[in-house]
Amino acid sequence: MSEQERITYEPVDGTALIVAAQLRHEMSLEVGHDYDVLRPGWRERFVAYFSEKQLANKAQVFMARSGDVPIGILAASMLENYRTQIFDQRTGNVNAVFVRPPWRRRGVAGELMRFGLDWLRERGCEIVRLHTSQAARPMYEHLGFAPSEEMILHLTPVEEILKPR
Repeated sequence: MSEQERITYEPVDGTALIVAAQLRHEMSLEVGHDYDVLRPGWRERFVAYFSEKQLANKAQVFMARSGDVPIGILAASMLENYRTQIFDQRTGNVNAVFVRPPWRRRGVAGELMRFGLDWLRERGCEIVRLHTSQAARPMYEHLGFAPSEEMILHLTPVEEILKPR
């Protein structure tokens, strides 16, 4: 691997969160969701959310770069939920993992996961949750993730969100 192809990984904050939001947008488009249309202003909320949570040590965004070029992200956060409060069971969430297509199948997502899981482990998390695409499922299973019995109900269908107001 040449110096130009050397991939680095780092936690990001500040203006780099704007770049992370762009990568998150690319991820959304790839799975058929244009959140710029569905949820206007989401990028600003992404940056504000992770800025605030990172200051409180409750979340962290990691970025992979090839030279100066951003090629992937992972966002991890601590969850506040019933089990956290009642059973003192710390739970983390991997909110987003995305690697731009030219850099896939090179171990970038796995390395980002290592950073994210280490960060969550250092904060005492016992359980880590994530949602995944079918394509990424084998990688997560290789890391030890198992399908759960979780169910989901969308109370507001996408069609309702898109209706003119």
